[in-house]
Amino acid sequence: MKNLIYILLFLISPVFSYGSYINTSLFADSVFTFTKEGFTDYVVTECDTLSARGIFWKTVDWINKTYNNPNEVLLTQVEGDYLIFRGIAPNMVYLNPMGSKLFYSVRYRVIMSFKDGRYKFDIDTLEMCDTNPNINPVWTELGISKGSIDYYYHTKNGEIQKIFQNYEIAIPEFFNNLNRNLKDYILSSDNLKQNDW
Repeated sequence: MKNLIYILLFLISPVFSYGSYINTSLFADSVFTFTKEGFTDYVVTECDTLSARGIFWKTVDWINKTYNNPNEVLLTQVEGDYLIFRGIAPNMVYLNPMGSKLFYSVRYRVIMSFKDGRYKFDIDTLEMCDTNPNINPVWTELGISKGSIDYYYHTKNGEIQKIFQNYEIAIPEFFNNLNRNLKDYILSSDNLKQNDW
């Protein structure tokens, strides 16, 4: 009898552990990371029971309230389906050659796609530019997307090169914070309240 109980526990334990794995990971929002394989292409964020159209319009409203020149930031849109916007993060990253920090701004282009209950936050391009006011700005591709870095930022054993250590933290942190800010805005009921006449 004791052996039968052990066999039953052995057979059903993978089912319970698999089920708990599904419940915790499938519905959790994904996050941006920068590893030796490259920078995460996109994340999917859950928005409960909101419609694709509702998420879309709240995103447009968020862009209008977040950016100083929203008409220049919002590049294109198809209502309820997708939109594309571009922004600049001043001094987001720095290189650290020989102990002195050289700061660079990062220009990003994001493609947002919408479905009922979720949206996709896709980083389409990342470009950097020297922040020195005496240099004409020239935007160059960062080249950190998956499959494109080939040990440029990381050593062969997978560690990020010392000169680029700031990239590994600053780039994912910026986009995770930006996406979290957007999600908080979308889920907030305060932005739906009308002025009390």
